[in-house]
Amino acid sequence: MKISVITLGMMQPHQGQFYNAQDIGLGRALAAIGNDVDVFNFVPLGSGEDTEDLGDNLRFHQIPTKATGIHSMYKKDFIPQGTEGVVCFSDNQMNFERILNYCKKNGIKCIPYVGVLGSNNDNKLKGMLMNMLSDNMKHYKMMTVLAKTPEVMKEMKEQGVNSVILAPVCLDETLLNKDYKSSDVQELKTTLGRLHGRDLSGHVVLFVGRLQEEKHPVEMVDVFADIKKMIHSSQMIMIGKGHLEGSVKAEIGRKGLFDSVTLVERVENSQMWKYYSIADVVVNLNDHEIFGMSILEAMYYGKHVVAVSAPGPDYIIQNKAQGTLCESEEDVAQAVYKPGKEFDSEAAHERVENNFLWNVTARTIMQQLT
Repeated sequence: MKISVITLGMMQPHQGQFYNAQDIGLGRALAAIGNDVDVFNFVPLGSGEDTEDLGDNLRFHQIPTKATGIHSMYKKDFIPQGTEGVVCFSDNQMNFERILNYCKKNGIKCIPYVGVLGSNNDNKLKGMLMNMLSDNMKHYKMMTVLAKTPEVMKEMKEQGVNSVILAPVCLDETLLNKDYKSSDVQELKTTLGRLHGRDLSGHVVLFVGRLQEEKHPVEMVDVFADIKKMIHSSQMIMIGKGHLEGSVKAEIGRKGLFDSVTLVERVENSQMWKYYSIADVVVNLNDHEIFGMSILEAMYYGKHVVAVSAPGPDYIIQNKAQGTLCESEEDVAQAVYKPGKEFDSEAAHERVENNFLWNVTARTIMQQLT
C-alpha cells in the first residue's frame, strides 16, 4: 500500500537526526511490513526543500512554508500520485481541513492521529484564538480517529467522536541500542565526563527536553539544587535548547551550581543511549506532558523515571516497579533521593518493549487503512 505520513505542526529542519521523530518511526514501521511510505514535515521558510531516501521503501520530505505559530500554512498539493492512505498528525492544526478535502477528492483514506485537542499556547488569548480558527472536531466526529493516549481518547468520546482507537506513540527500534546491557557504565561515565569536562563518576540526574516553559527547565535547576543537598556527588546533564537557556544559566548561577550542571544543546540519536546509560535517574517536570518520548527512551534502557503526574507519564508508568509519579514538583527531589524499593529496571524495560515499539501501532493503523 502507498501511504503518506504527514505532520502538520511546524518542525525544525532534519530534526530526526537529533530526536526520536514520531512520524519517521511510524513510517519506518509501516515500510517494514511491506508498504511504500512517504513522510512529510513542514519547516520554516529559508530551510530549503529536501528529500531523503531512508531505504526500504521509505522517503522523508521537508517542505519550507509560511506558518501561523506552530500551524503550517502550505497551500500546494504535495501528496504523491497513487497514494492510497494518509496518516495525518493533525491535532488542532488549521491546515487539516485542506488535507482532508484533498483526500476525499482523490479517493484516499485519511486517518487523523491526535495527541492534543486544544491549543497549548502559553498565551491564553492566543490559545483561544487558535482554537476558534481550528475546528477539527467537526471532522473528527465524522471519521475514525487515532488517539495517542487514553486521556485524549476519553476526551474525544466526551465531545462526540464515536470512532476513536487508541494507538500509542512509540519508539523507533532502529535508533535504539539493543546491546546496551553489555556496555560498561563506569567507562561511559569516564568518556562522557572527559567530553564535558565533568566528574560523572557519582550520581547522575538526566533532564531531556526543550528549554521552554512547558518543560519547566528553570524549575528543574531548583529541584536539582535540593537533590544536590541530599546527594552531594550528584551531577545533572540537561539536554535541549530553547529560548529559556539564559534563564536556566542565570538560575544555575544563582544556586551556585556551575560545577554541577552540564548544558548540552543536542545529542545525535546514535549517541543518546550513552547518556541514558550513565543516568541514575531521568526527571520530567512537564505537568501537561502529552506523551513523553524521553520517558520511553529512559525506560527502554531500564532507567528510573521520576515524573510529575500528567496524561503521558500516567499512561506509560503503570506502577512503582516501572517508575515514580509525583503529584507536584515539590515531591520530585525526595523521590530521587529515596527511590522506592519496588522499582525494577527490567520491568521498566519490558513495559516499553512490549507496548511502545512502532510495530505494534503500525499494525493497528493498517487495520484501519485496509
